[in-house]
Amino acid sequence: VSEEMNINFFAQVYATEAMLPIIKKSTQGGIISFASSSALCPFAGVSAYCASKSASRMYFECLARENRKIYVSTVMNGFVKTDIMKNQGASEKDTKLFSRVCADLNKTVRRIMRKIRWKRVRIVVGLDAHLMNFLYKCFPNSIKVIIAYNS
Repeated sequence: VSEEMNINFFAQVYATEAMLPIIKKSTQGGIISFASSSALCPFAGVSAYCASKSASRMYFECLARENRKIYVSTVMNGFVKTDIMKNQGASEKDTKLFSRVCADLNKTVRRIMRKIRWKRVRIVVGLDAHLMNFLYKCFPNSIKVIIAYNS
């Protein structure tokens, strides 16, 4: 648990706290945090990861409200087509399934950048992330069972 918290939460917090005085003096500065769609909905088997991403999401959403004069945003993207599965030694079957649900990297980056230009505080990107966000808000008990069953 501590490794996930150190990487996914504390590293962002410490970096932000170090840079915040500089950003506050800037006329154009801002903070963009990446929390992942795992901060939107619980997943069985990756509780420490989800907890670290949820902590990051909440920290930066609170920071956005505490510092209204600077732009603070949290990105919660779904699966994006990168080499992460291949680099983690996933099976060919898992890699093929992952590729089917992944969003294109370039399209995802363009969507994130557009929402940053629009000064969105909470950025959810990817069909899977939007579905998780919507379904968990509307059917919190059902979606937990569906995700646990398919994990």
